[in-house]
Amino acid sequence: MKYPLYGLVLAGGNSSRMGMDKGIISYAGLEHRIYLAKMIRPFCQKAYISCQQAQLSDNLNRCNPLVDSVPSKGPMSGLLSAFLKHPDAAWLVVPCDLPLFSSKNITQLMNEREPQGIATVFKSAATDSPEPLIGIWEPAAFPLIEQQFKKENYSLLSILNNNQICLVTALEPEGLTNVNTPDEKRALSL
Repeated sequence: MKYPLYGLVLAGGNSSRMGMDKGIISYAGLEHRIYLAKMIRPFCQKAYISCQQAQLSDNLNRCNPLVDSVPSKGPMSGLLSAFLKHPDAAWLVVPCDLPLFSSKNITQLMNEREPQGIATVFKSAATDSPEPLIGIWEPAAFPLIEQQFKKENYSLLSILNNNQICLVTALEPEGLTNVNTPDEKRALSL
């Protein structure tokens, strides 16, 4: 069974390596968290931008902000908050630090989605391990995430490594390039 699909841009981090909020960096003339939310919206019933209370802004208020409803412990807090809001939905998750991510990456995930597992995620080109922040998380993942969060283990990767998932090799791997530092941003010349 395929569950309804909602979108979630993960933009609630501290961006300490970048020295500024990565979600508000403009690569295409728009805050990137908003740009990504608009990109994923046609694929989903509704798209949200995960954030912390301090990251709310007038721009974000028009784009369905989803403030962490649990203590902020990284991306898991954003995904857990999303499942708490819509527990019977699957979540298309994209982090805000992917300036080259495209609708072709989303289409590939949608086409290769296997809802009988807990997630369909891209495989990291660098490590061959799952990319926990780029994929579709099914409702079956919700109790696993909630249980692990309560145990103060905030690793989404460990959940993927210990459960049934669909691992996708990106046809356009450049879309998975994340930018975490000013040097990485300059290297892309965007």
